[in-house]
Amino acid sequence: MQSPEGDKVQLAGEVKTLIGDLLGDQAIKYPIIS
Repeated sequence: MQSPEGDKVQLAGEVKTLIGDLLGDQAIKYPIIS
């Protein structure tokens, strides 16, 4: 079974990737999910 923690990390990664596509380098400078 996958732990909920792992799901959160995966989701956070997907969100960061999506934001990165929208904002570019700004997403790296201002991460929303740490």
